[in-house]
Amino acid sequence: MINLYIGNSTNAIYCTPDENTDAVITFYYFKFVNRITQEVVQMWLQNISTKKRNQKFSINVNTYFLNKDGGLWSYTIQSSLQNIVPTSAILESGLMYLHTNLIAPVKYNEQVNTFKTYNG
Repeated sequence: MINLYIGNSTNAIYCTPDENTDAVITFYYFKFVNRITQEVVQMWLQNISTKKRNQKFSINVNTYFLNKDGGLWSYTIQSSLQNIVPTSAILESGLMYLHTNLIAPVKYNEQVNTFKTYNG
């Protein structure tokens, strides 16, 4: 599952769409669909990984998801020419969770560490 956080300017996505193809692909078409509202967000991302085991993509979450509903989204990945319509069957599909607000951890006041003891 992919986790994206609104508020972070850039998030890295790691996935493995190349497992289902023999072609050398540099651009991929990502289509995200909100599981409740059916809102669609699509983008073309370039593989920036230096390894063949997985593919790495860099996404500016605020650009694509700033005013979108948080929660569970499904996604599909297809190969693509640069910023043009997808050119292949679906290479990978899965789920993405969009975190809309970063929750600050609860901070408690320190306890008093002075105790009365009796020796006697």
